[in-house]
Amino acid sequence: MTKLEPKCMGENPKWLGLNAEGYLLPCCWCDPIRKKSKNYNGKMDSMDQLFQEKFKLENVENMEEIILSDEWLSFFKSLINSEDVPKICQHYCGQFSTIKIKEETI
Repeated sequence: MTKLEPKCMGENPKWLGLNAEGYLLPCCWCDPIRKKSKNYNGKMDSMDQLFQEKFKLENVENMEEIILSDEWLSFFKSLINSEDVPKICQHYCGQFSTIKIKEETI
């Protein structure tokens, strides 16, 4: 397993996205819409626990209910411990990833 440098954690995290289905995302690369593609490659198979109906924004009072849930905390713990890390995270946040984050201030 490649060592991770999660962009969604750390001193200056780049995280949280919202998709068209109403799910909060750990980052923009984790959108479960990828799984609907006819050439889906399995990179998000271990992230299903984050995209349950109960985690849609319309079903919670605030975002803390989502990001402080057992499922989300377990996800972040797996990133910290490099255990059962989704392939999508390994691809974008692996130590040797060449993916750069572009920031734009409007």
